[in-house]
Amino acid sequence: MPPNGLLNRIKPDSSDVRKRFRRFFIAVIFVFIAVIISGEEKKLPIEEKLIYDVYWKFVKVGYGTLEIKGITDYRGKKAYHIYSEAKSAP
Repeated sequence: MPPNGLLNRIKPDSSDVRKRFRRFFIAVIFVFIAVIISGEEKKLPIEEKLIYDVYWKFVKVGYGTLEIKGITDYRGKKAYHIYSEAKSAP
């Protein structure tokens, strides 16, 4: 049987585990805060257009588009002008 000092090193005390968890948790929080603070404003590309085919089971029933027309001023704030359209197949 190993000496008591060796057992304490192998099996950490529950308070040690809590301290390590707290340190890890605080470190993760700081990393997330740093990423949020240092993150630059992300902008969508202007004039982007997405085209979708619409199916019902295996039959094509139409298509849809989603388009960013530009940035406009809406109620005193900048906003993306998004245009959407859906049409049935002929």
